[in-house]
Amino acid sequence: MINIIFVEPESSGNIGSLTRAMKNFSLKNLILVNPCEINQETRKMAMSSWDLVENARKVNSFEKAIEGMDFIISTTAKISSDYNGVKTAYSPKEILEQLKQVEGNIAIVFGRESSGLTQEELEKCDISLFIPANLESPTLNISHAAAIVFYELFSNKDSKVRKANLKEKQALIKTVDKLIENSSVKDVDGTKRIFANVINRSLIAGKESHCLMGFFTKLQNKKH
Repeated sequence: MINIIFVEPESSGNIGSLTRAMKNFSLKNLILVNPCEINQETRKMAMSSWDLVENARKVNSFEKAIEGMDFIISTTAKISSDYNGVKTAYSPKEILEQLKQVEGNIAIVFGRESSGLTQEELEKCDISLFIPANLESPTLNISHAAAIVFYELFSNKDSKVRKANLKEKQALIKTVDKLIENSSVKDVDGTKRIFANVINRSLIAGKESHCLMGFFTKLQNKKH
């Protein structure tokens, strides 16, 4: 289950903007820590996501918000270095791979509009997420940041196209390797490596993998 935590929001409109971004990506669970007043500006910005505002859980501390969470992702505009002691932050795409292995309750935490999350709050999170931006103006509006994060992490979760798994890719590569070995190619190892690289980094679908597998298998049988 995905939970969105907004720590001490300072603008009522930003609460609505956040829920609107959540609705775009089918996210439903919002936790507000010591929120500002929820008013007509919130409703105006929320539009069709007003139900998420109404159903939001309100708590009075960050510790209360993260209770029961199995994996906590903080969002930050602070860049780590060898000198400032800031926890290493990863891009959404880098975190996506880790999320695939997590079961249970996942929390994505957004901090205060003016100051973000405190160092103490960041330390209580499992991993930090950083959106690469102009170093002269690295801080994004909450709704912009949320939309980017949600898109990167959840845009493909309802996709009906099954990607080829590792076993299918390896079988395809093995079949093509045999074709290369029986061809007149001079650099056999180099050609094998190039084809394997192309397949391994591609987003080839399972159906496409099977189609290619059938074609190359027939081609190989024809050569014998």
